[in-house]
Amino acid sequence: MGNKIDKEYDLLVRVSQGDETAFLRLYDTHWEYLFIYVSNLLKDKDEAEDVLQELFITIWQSRDKLLHIHDLKSYMWKSARNMALRKLMLDKRRDQSIDSFIDFVTATHSSPAQEYEAKELSAYIHQQIDNLPSKMKEVFVLSREIGLSNKEIAHQLDLSEHTVKKQINNSIKRIKENMKYLLPFLLFMVF
Repeated sequence: MGNKIDKEYDLLVRVSQGDETAFLRLYDTHWEYLFIYVSNLLKDKDEAEDVLQELFITIWQSRDKLLHIHDLKSYMWKSARNMALRKLMLDKRRDQSIDSFIDFVTATHSSPAQEYEAKELSAYIHQQIDNLPSKMKEVFVLSREIGLSNKEIAHQLDLSEHTVKKQINNSIKRIKENMKYLLPFLLFMVF
């Protein structure tokens, strides 16, 4: 057992010194089981690959701190899990923020001027949705306005769940990108 720990420590020493061959060995040793684990957490193989790529980039960039790790496998598990959970939370927050924003805009306001501004803003948001490519718009509307699950949308449109998820994410990105130009208007509306 001590021999395995010594080999692991030697590998970490070599990686911490910038040895790319040792880093590739570290990558090859841990990538597969981490990929399976993160894929199961995220339910998306592409996103799992992204998370692991970010993990190994982070390890390489902070390689000078590797010698403080006492249990490499445990460290890799925890780091991969934390990055995957952070991704899940960020995705959930992004989806909730646009939903909350649309709810805020469409909510009844106290003054006629605010109500008018809210209707104008709501119309702008719907215009952005209408400007999405047709398949992306269809997926977005089924998800956000009708409330179907990704699985239901995939079945209805004969798409994979992965494609549905990507379409929703891409539509949210496009809408948010166009919404950033409205920040001064939104601040005026709120105050």
